[in-house]
Amino acid sequence: MKEHGYKGAADMMKQITRVYGWEASTQEVDDWIFDDIAETFVIDPEMKQFFEENNPHALEEIARRLLEAEQRGLWDAKPEVLEDLRPSYLEIESWMEERTGKGDFQGGNVNIYTSTDVTPWGESIADVLKFIHNRRKE
Repeated sequence: MKEHGYKGAADMMKQITRVYGWEASTQEVDDWIFDDIAETFVIDPEMKQFFEENNPHALEEIARRLLEAEQRGLWDAKPEVLEDLRPSYLEIESWMEERTGKGDFQGGNVNIYTSTDVTPWGESIADVLKFIHNRRKE
């Protein structure tokens, strides 16, 4: 899968997400499987480098799902795995913030428009309110 770069990383993430979903719905996934996923994909330096270079979003999703599984009681993680997983997740988040940039993407603004800002909206809302008012009279 590593040969396929971005898509290979995304496919790995999808498979791991399915394992999470299987555990969430059936509680049939053994804890050692999650331990192994964490050690193989998130903690292993070589694999982290692969994801960082090819698809850091996929690795962030994997790490986040593992932490969620542990928090929800779906996975009773080995303490040493959890100790390594948490700082790895923070490292991955820092990659994401670094790549996101400033202002335009993260922490940008949201413009809110109301019916008074867009004349046709105000007219349409007025028509709807008249209709509702007339229906109440009936």
